[in-house]
Amino acid sequence: MNTHEVARSIPETLRRRTFILEELTRQTAPERVADLATARLLAVVAEQPPQAVVTLTLSAERDGEVVVRVDAVGAGSTFDEDLRWCSEGVHSWKEDVAATPSCPAPAVLCEVVAEAAVRPRFMPSASPELGRTGGSPLLVLDGTVGSSDPTAGRSLSTWPNQLTTSGIPLVRVLRSTGGSVRVHLASASEVERLMLEDMLLRTEGRASMESTMRYLGVPVRMRVLVGVDDGSSIPARLAATLGWLASDIALRTVDTPQERHRLWHGSEGFLEGHAVPRGMAQGLVRVPVAGEVTEVIGLRCSTSTVPDVPLAEAFPEDGIRLGTGLDSAGREVEVAMGVIQTTQHMHIIGASGSGKTTFTAAVIGECVRQGMGVTVIDPHGPQVDRLLRELVLPQGRRLHVVRVGDLDHPVPMNPFSGRAHDLVTAEIIEMFYEIYDPHRKGIIGPRFERCFRQVMDALHLLLGDRATISLVPEVLLDRERVRLVAGAVSAKDPILARALRSELVENTSDEFSDLLAWVTSKFDRLVRSRLMRNVMGSGMEMIDISEVMRRGDVLLIDLAAPRVGAEQARFIGMTWLMEHTMAMGERRDWELPHLVAVDEVQLFSAGGLPEMLAEGRKFGMSLLLAHQHMGQLSPTLAEALEANASSVVALRASLQDAPRVAERIGTWAGGSLSRLPNMRAATTLATPAGQTQAFTLRVDHNERVMAAEQSDPGAGEARAQQAEADFRRRLAALGTVHPLTGDDLEAMIRKNRQRSTSTSSSGSPGKSFLEEWLEKRARMQEETGKTSSDEPA
Repeated sequence: MNTHEVARSIPETLRRRTFILEELTRQTAPERVADLATARLLAVVAEQPPQAVVTLTLSAERDGEVVVRVDAVGAGSTFDEDLRWCSEGVHSWKEDVAATPSCPAPAVLCEVVAEAAVRPRFMPSASPELGRTGGSPLLVLDGTVGSSDPTAGRSLSTWPNQLTTSGIPLVRVLRSTGGSVRVHLASASEVERLMLEDMLLRTEGRASMESTMRYLGVPVRMRVLVGVDDGSSIPARLAATLGWLASDIALRTVDTPQERHRLWHGSEGFLEGHAVPRGMAQGLVRVPVAGEVTEVIGLRCSTSTVPDVPLAEAFPEDGIRLGTGLDSAGREVEVAMGVIQTTQHMHIIGASGSGKTTFTAAVIGECVRQGMGVTVIDPHGPQVDRLLRELVLPQGRRLHVVRVGDLDHPVPMNPFSGRAHDLVTAEIIEMFYEIYDPHRKGIIGPRFERCFRQVMDALHLLLGDRATISLVPEVLLDRERVRLVAGAVSAKDPILARALRSELVENTSDEFSDLLAWVTSKFDRLVRSRLMRNVMGSGMEMIDISEVMRRGDVLLIDLAAPRVGAEQARFIGMTWLMEHTMAMGERRDWELPHLVAVDEVQLFSAGGLPEMLAEGRKFGMSLLLAHQHMGQLSPTLAEALEANASSVVALRASLQDAPRVAERIGTWAGGSLSRLPNMRAATTLATPAGQTQAFTLRVDHNERVMAAEQSDPGAGEARAQQAEADFRRRLAALGTVHPLTGDDLEAMIRKNRQRSTSTSSSGSPGKSFLEEWLEKRARMQEETGKTSSDEPA
């Protein structure tokens, strides 16, 4: 049969539209949702113009794909929107603009009709018990019926009654049989409605008027067809499954090819006189709805995402722009937070790929635009690469780019330089615990602490601010080296010298070698590589964190963990955080906050993050801390975050994490956080009055960056190259700095021994290398500051 040859009961000039079901969204209560979708569809059909016909078809290849389509001819202009409303959150429809022809009429075709139409039954007047038990479950019969009842002798209640089903069992059987179901629908005329009402009242006379009229509802014209191409009859399992849609139905065979074609494709007047009650249509019209657990059914299924939760408060028009959200009217509006509110800290949590890096880049870019200073600690490097392309610095601000993995351009750092020696020593011990012994099982322990303190105190006496942990293995090289160090410091600190001699030099047991090997092994793993010696071994520090904060500069730190190693990257990252914590106390008078953004924050539990979270606000410190799930955080850091981070941005979370994160946000009403789409976040923000109600934040930073790149192609890459080149020039201006070695240590030992025995006091000593280097750095900063201030605004 030619599938293009389709007869219609309406003029061909009317618009024909076809919609294909693309996807089912899984539901927790599929039967109830299917009932609602059907009710809406029937209500839409009842409102269509008189000549309109809406046809629902479910067809399947045997054990193959299932096609669900809706053909609407002569329907209203908004039918596409109406259909989406019927299936809101349940089905995804796509209009087939090519108008693909529907499948031909099956070789075996039956029409689904009310059982009364083919097998009428009547109630015997002498048997009221039969009346009570033999009727349809649709309507309740009067139990006091007697021979004088005026309804005696009427036909039993055999109108089809809706049964509860999601429609998925029908889809399964259609796949196994290769069958098809087609439902033609149209609005009923007023005459048909009156005739149907009269028929119902005559056949259902024992039911209450209320029940009868509820079943009648708003009638529609309907003809339901079922067919297969194989065999000589409808398979029993398909007929039985249709009986699960509605009770009291029967199949009437369509015998001739002409009649099959006429009913399947529709012909003039084929729906006239076929109005049915809403209750009957509600049972037989069914678009399948998938449950939470659905096997292969020939249709694509997905789990629903979380709907957007609108904003409940107004946000400042200026400030740190975060993205967009929906207001109560559904309009997209920009979401921003005040600059000062950043000092109440921001907690970012979300699975890999959910949008953490993009959101962090958006916040950093906005903070720079507002004139804030920023430090970024990136364990792996892609975030730094991205920011170099995107950031546009205000006039007079400098950009520092630290690439820990760059052997050719090392940036020297030394936490002991210019800081309280004892405090730095204690912080570094905490870092060793965090890296090597986070559960305090004795891998580090009190003896390690004492030995490390003694060595660092000795190095401080010998080298001053150039004391560095890279020389610890050199001090503990052997017994003779320790003896020489003890002698060199004896004049300045006899107590320390005596402790070194008694606890190490004079320890003649085998334990001495074990102790030295135990302590030095920890430092070997950290500082033995050439790259780490270049960074930590010179005793110098190029970047003054206090100055970076004062000037509002931008410091980007790429820890290059894949190249330098996870332990080394963590140690350097915690050292940078420690320097920020110590510089924090110097910010007594500040105009704008300084943002410290840390990705993979669980790697840096030591170094002062809990202190910055608790005390940073009063010193103008803003923290943005990002990670993947709550289980990564140490108890101390988790408690500090929950107590002090007032702005929480939760992107997609794991199933295990979702309840805890939702509780962290406090007022989230948008469903499971495990179903959030990418670039959507359940968010609560700090405000001057407290915290906002939770809402859905849309992260649109990628779109904004793409638009900027299209308007000025290549500008981002040029900015990145220029920024790195400028920083390397400043680095080169300081001259070459070499890591200290055992030879340097021995030289300082000899020098201190000579000083301790010399009584000469002639003249002032010459400037040390460190003093000359610091003067050179200060001059460079002063000249750069003058140059920046002289540039036109």
